[in-house]
Amino acid sequence: MFLSKHVILAIVRYLFQVEAEVNRYNFLVIIFNCVLGLFLVPFNFMIALGAENFYQGLLVFWVLGLVSIFYIYRSLRALNIGGKFLVGDQFHFFLYLCTVEAAPVLLTKLAMMPIHEFD
Repeated sequence: MFLSKHVILAIVRYLFQVEAEVNRYNFLVIIFNCVLGLFLVPFNFMIALGAENFYQGLLVFWVLGLVSIFYIYRSLRALNIGGKFLVGDQFHFFLYLCTVEAAPVLLTKLAMMPIHEFD
C-alpha cells in the first residue's frame, strides 16, 4: 500500500510541479511510520507473550489509541504542508483522499476476499 502511495505521489510531483511539498510529505510519512514501528515493538511483545487476561485486552485498545493519535498528528502535519493548495482546490484534495488514502486499503481488502463471496 505504501509503495503504491509513493508511486502516485511521484506522479503527482511530476505532473503538478510540487516537488518540495511532495518530498516533505514523503519524508513525513516515512519518519512517522518508523517511529510508530519503534513504539509498537514493546507492545507487540507484551501482547504476544503476556498472559491472556483483562490487562492484555486493555493493552490492545491502548495501542489502537496510540496508533490513532500518531495518524491524526501525521494528518495535521500533512495538512500544514499542503494547506496552501487546499484553499482553492478542495475537490482535488477530496479526490486525493479517495485515490491515495482509501483506494489501496479497499483494493487490498477486495483482493483478499475469497472468490465464492462474489457469487
